[in-house]
Amino acid sequence: MSPGFVIGALLALLTQAGGPAIPDAARLARVDTAGSTTAVGRGKPGKLVLNVVPTGTKDAPTHLETAFPVRVTLTAPPGLSVAKGVLTKADASLVDRKKGLRFEVPLRAEAAGQHELRARVKFAVCVEDPATSETRVCLPQDREVALRVSAR
Repeated sequence: MSPGFVIGALLALLTQAGGPAIPDAARLARVDTAGSTTAVGRGKPGKLVLNVVPTGTKDAPTHLETAFPVRVTLTAPPGLSVAKGVLTKADASLVDRKKGLRFEVPLRAEAAGQHELRARVKFAVCVEDPATSETRVCLPQDREVALRVSAR
């Protein structure tokens, strides 16, 4: 049985149980690169900032499940290097259920040009009951985000 089927079945059961509808899983958290270096001199240091932020609403509050394993896999193109290719929760500069995760990874442009650094982020976000703040369901997430870096 696929994980997608199991998650869909759980969401259907929760909705039928009379609770508020669970929002689309893609809207439960935001993954972005705000604060990252987007232009750097060749051979000069820069930084990838990766933010994972729960984006719940009043009717469907969310938090990150900090007990769930977190894994970030970075893929750098030729001409761009990162200090570390695989990150875990231990590498995060912020780990907070409500505020989210933040990673800061040094990068360096070895060649001039346009480069795209890709990040695949695996984590879990939980939806809470708005009346009791108890967790209703936790959903694993597998997201991709890209950072374009211009090196001169």
